Formats: sequence, C-alpha cells, structure tokens
Amino acid sequence: MSTRKNKRIPLLQHWTRRYLMTLVVGLIVIGIISALWIRHTTIENRIDLTRFIAEQTAAQVVNLQEDETTLEDTPEINPQFREETEIFVVDPGGYTLSPYNRQGGLSIRRFPTTILDSEEDVQVVDLTNEGDRFYVVKAPIEDQDVLFGWVLVLQKEEFVTSVQQEYRQLTMMLLSMAVLGWAAIYFQLRRLVTPIKYVSNGARKIKEGTYQKMALTPESIKEEEVYDLVESFNEMANRLEQLEETRTALLAGVTHELKTPVTSISGLLQALDQGVVQGEEAKSFVKYSLKETEKLQTMVEDLLVFNSLAVDAIPMRKEPLLIADEIKDAVNQWRVNRTQCEVRLDISEEVLDVEVDLDIVRFQQILTNLMNNGEQAMSGINHGTMFIHVFVRDKNVFVQVSDEGIGIPSNEQELIFERFFRGEGKKYQTRGLGLGLALSRMLAEGLGGNLTLTSSGDEGTVFTLSLPIASGEEK
Repeated sequence: MSTRKNKRIPLLQHWTRRYLMTLVVGLIVIGIISALWIRHTTIENRIDLTRFIAEQTAAQVVNLQEDETTLEDTPEINPQFREETEIFVVDPGGYTLSPYNRQGGLSIRRFPTTILDSEEDVQVVDLTNEGDRFYVVKAPIEDQDVLFGWVLVLQKEEFVTSVQQEYRQLTMMLLSMAVLGWAAIYFQLRRLVTPIKYVSNGARKIKEGTYQKMALTPESIKEEEVYDLVESFNEMANRLEQLEETRTALLAGVTHELKTPVTSISGLLQALDQGVVQGEEAKSFVKYSLKETEKLQTMVEDLLVFNSLAVDAIPMRKEPLLIADEIKDAVNQWRVNRTQCEVRLDISEEVLDVEVDLDIVRFQQILTNLMNNGEQAMSGINHGTMFIHVFVRDKNVFVQVSDEGIGIPSNEQELIFERFFRGEGKKYQTRGLGLGLALSRMLAEGLGGNLTLTSSGDEGTVFTLSLPIASGEEK
C-alpha cells in the first residue's frame, strides 16, 4: 500500500491527465449552460414562428372573399414544422369552422372558452384528455374592431421542446474542442517536459560522475524560464567538470608537494640514524631537515587556513589600528634573514594618522605573501629591490607592492588568483600549493577590501591592496 502511494507518475502523463480533467469539467459546465440556452432559444423561436403563422392566417381569413387567398398560401416554413402544426379557425364561441380544419388532423369540434377568454396568446393545455399537451397560439380575426373569431395554431409540446438536432451539434462541437484542447495540452507539455528530462538525465549523469554535454542547447528554447534553467544547468555542469579537474590536479599536486619534503626529511634522518654523516655534516643535515619541516608545516597551515576561510570558519578580529605602523612592523619582521632583497617603503604623509579596522595577523599574512612572491620573482636578480607605496584615495588606503622581477605571462594573469593555480615559471622551480594569492585575496575581502593585479611586464609586477578607512576617519 505504501509503495502504491509513493509511486511516481511521469510529468507528461500526470499533467496531461489533470489538464484534460479540468478541460472536460469546463466543457461539461459550458455544455449544460449552452444546452439550457439552446433549448430556451429554440422554444422562443418556434413560438414566435407559430405566432407569426397565426397572425398571417387571421389576416388571410379576413381578406378571404376579396383576393381568394387560401390557407396554403402561408409563408414557406420547414416541412417538419408544417407537418407538426394544426391550424383551426373558430368562431367567437369556440366552435370549429370545418372548412379551415386540416384533413387528417385533430378533430376538435369546440375549444374551451377558457382558451379564448385568456389574455395570454400562448398557452399549454390538454385538449384530448389522453395526456397529450399542446402549445396553443391564438390570433383574433377582427375587422373594424369587430371580432369574428379566432385562429388557433396547435403544436405538440414534445415537438416544440425537442432540440435533439441542436444537442447533437453542440455535442459534436464540445467533443471537437475536447480533442483539440487535449492535443494542444499534450504537445505544449511535451515541449516543456523535454528540457526538464534533459536536466534530470544530466543530473543523474553528474551523480554518476559524468559531466559530458548533451544534445539539447538553450538556443533552441524560446521560454525564458526554461532557457535560464537549462543554461544554468549547463554552466553548473561545466563548473563541476572544472572543479573535478581541479580536484584531480590538486590531489596530484598536493601529493607531490607534500611528498617531496617528507622524502627529503626521511632521507636525511636515515643518513643520520645510520651514521653515514657525522660532525659538521651531520649538523647541516639537521638544518636541512628543519628547513624542509618548516616548508612542510607552512604548506599544511596554508591548506588549513584556506579551507577554514572557504567555509567562513575563521572570524576576523578587527580593531582600529594605524595602518602606517602596522606596515612598518610587517616589513621589519619580513626583513629578518632576508639578504638578497631590499624593501623600500614610501608612505604618504596623509596616511600616517589614518586608522583602518584590521586583524593584524591576517593583514601581516597578506603583506608577507606579496613580499614572498616579489622575492621569488626576483630570484635571479642579485640585490633586487621591492617597493611598497602607501597612499589614500576616496576614503580607502591603498598599499601597492611592486618588484623588479620577470613579470607574469599575459595568458596567466587572469588565473593567478585561482586556488591551486601555479604558473609554468613556478611549477618546477618553487615549491608550494598555489594558494598564496587566492588566500591573500580572501583575507583582503574578509577585511572589507580587495587585492588586485595592477600591472605586470618585463619591468616587474605591481599588486594593489585596498582597505577602507575606519569609520569616523575623515581623510
């Protein structure tokens, strides 16, 4: 029982049934209203025609002796209507004048005076006492205000109220509308269901790990919402495919980058353990091991910090600080044990008293990453110089870090802030995970600012860090 309740019905079948049921109910309601209106209109039309015949016959009786008109000269009417019509000419007392009674019709010698005395010109009465009811339409025969008698036109009630032919026409029309409506609903729903099936099948393939594109293209879709759905799905599939490729490359890259220092440390420690090296050489092996351990620790910390930032797990502990002082402290800390690279600071005077809401640890991490990148770019230059220019513009503090290195290739400049991206120049020369710039931009955004690549070429590279001035500062 539970299985039957949870059984899923194809969308095309489900909504076609629902729309068809709605259409049928609507057509039934329209059919009932139309049938009542047709019946009423048909009866009114037949009574009007009968009244017209009665009046024309009364006029003919008045002029009968003058122009020798016969009762057969009445207007052309439907043969069935004529067949079902009885015409009587009676005197004022209700007695039938035999010359005007149709041969083979009803034989009524006298009509009740109640029919003649009634003010209604249309009445429904039982004249034969056999249960047969007749519509009786009367018209007076008079000349110069003198009443000579009446013309009575009789029709059976079942004939007057019979509208079978009209009902058949109405039924055919409603059936045609139902078929046409069903066809329109079916094909329109089929057009709508096709892209939904496409998205459903695509989602199933993605679930199975397949990201290949399918035949349906958004350009063939006219509906805006369906177009947006398919377009967004295609973009999602492409993005997932790229992420899968990135994940595969990441696993390979991280494995390689982490394995290299581990292998070095293992080899150095084994040499020490087995006594292969001794004395000063042993001490140098220990230093190498510590240095490789430090590199390994840095990469692991980068991974942990980046992952935490990606899920907003690291809160920023901001406080208003003098930006100039914090830059000086960060540069002085970085200068320790750096002998191949000189850093020149250029801080505008208007920056000296400017406060910025900073998390000092994260701010120093950004500057350290930028200066490390600059040092790596100038690795082939003896005593290269790095410039840090700080200035204020439009209620923001800008920190520009520039170097005299080889620059970043133009085809790589749009990718340098992508996570795990490493340029061809660094891939085989410098160890790392390709998280430095991506992590720095995320930290800058967490501080309310941004990090951008301003320029890069043969003369060097310039990165710009922008941070908003703390609220209350008027610079």
